[in-house]
Amino acid sequence: MKKIIFITLLIFLTFNFIDCKNNETPKDVFHPDYKQVDEANALKGFVPFAGESSAIPSSMEFFCIPLNQIEKKQGVYDFTVLENNISQIANRGHQAIFRVYLDYPGLESGTPSYYWQQGIPKLEYVDPDTNKTFSFPDYTNQKCIDFLCNFISELGKKYDGDERIGFIFCGLIGHWGEWHNYYYTLSGNSDHMPDETQQAQLYQSFSDSFKKTFVLTRNPTATSLLNFERIGFHDDSFTEDTIDDSKGWYFVTQLQNNNLMERWKTAPIGGEFRPENQVPFLNGKKYAAYYQDYDECLEKTHCSWLLYNAAFTSDRTDSQKKNGWEASKKLGYDLFCSKVEYKIESSVIKLNIEISNIGFAPFYYNWQPVVQIIKNGEILKTYNSPFENWDITSVSQNESKIFSAELNIEGISSEDLSESKIIFGIPNPMTKGPGLKFSNKSLSQDKAGFITLKN
Repeated sequence: MKKIIFITLLIFLTFNFIDCKNNETPKDVFHPDYKQVDEANALKGFVPFAGESSAIPSSMEFFCIPLNQIEKKQGVYDFTVLENNISQIANRGHQAIFRVYLDYPGLESGTPSYYWQQGIPKLEYVDPDTNKTFSFPDYTNQKCIDFLCNFISELGKKYDGDERIGFIFCGLIGHWGEWHNYYYTLSGNSDHMPDETQQAQLYQSFSDSFKKTFVLTRNPTATSLLNFERIGFHDDSFTEDTIDDSKGWYFVTQLQNNNLMERWKTAPIGGEFRPENQVPFLNGKKYAAYYQDYDECLEKTHCSWLLYNAAFTSDRTDSQKKNGWEASKKLGYDLFCSKVEYKIESSVIKLNIEISNIGFAPFYYNWQPVVQIIKNGEILKTYNSPFENWDITSVSQNESKIFSAELNIEGISSEDLSESKIIFGIPNPMTKGPGLKFSNKSLSQDKAGFITLKN
């Protein structure tokens, strides 16, 4: 092998740093290499219902499924319908978010029939929108809780760590799986929700069953949630019941009251933009008095993604698409490579990269990076997971981290090396899924989804 002549060559590609104080999110970013990603980015942004047309970019799709389509007999689980939904979404290049329910106002019961056969009380309510009667099991019944824990365990065995899934709602309990029985309580009934001990039992089951895939629950009220740092939350009334210290049931107030304001650092926050507010928001109109400012809600919740089906329908105008897309990009992380430093010594490139996050939240899965040396579009060498100290989840809001690697360049001639480029990216582990894209001007300059570190 020809001896590389760059033994003592030291090359620095150094850019200006962003000065981000711990509790201050920069509104206007100036950095010579920064350019916000303007395409679908992994596991963040607005999310449509499964199958909806994509008027704006998205990386995920959402669906619900009744439990009795999975468990038709006690202890007998058939995941065919759930699997078909997940596979169809993956085939469209998106990752799935889903919720399993027992009770969905307006739809047939999702409760397995054996619940009634086992003596669990059936409680009925009238949906005021349709004036039709629906039912759900008494969630205070311990048999019900035990049956649900058995299902959670089986769901985890089947899908924990499945790369096609972004996030899973805890679901199961209450109307829509949202952990409340609002219509039932309208008649003065008690809510028949699980007590603290039973809630802890359910959360323990999720924690034990899902070590890789994140699960999110609706209400940050159970004291036991302090013990489960990997269980996140979803605010299903975002911009209506999100921020207001005078209302004890509002989302941020519940986080504050239960010492869970820091949960976003270890587990994701998601939810749904309040449906009644979705189209007016796209139109840029002033809202009713109850509407809460989107940016303020985002800052206080550190939300990464929101169900927002109205943004994806095919009848959206160009103005609506623009408003929806600009709001979508604000959610979650915003990572970029703020400094690159490399040094060639003998047959090794010592590479240091600094990753900065000016978004509202970290990226929650430790996807592995790829570094390539290319020349005229041809790959000379590929390095999978080359950084010894890699943990992209550790780059939180307003933080920067330096990651180091040593790249063996044996077999690459000095001439090829002098004419080569170094590119860096984090592919999605799911086939066809959008990778984690960095807000650098060099994004996709030499390879789709990769940034160029050395020209």
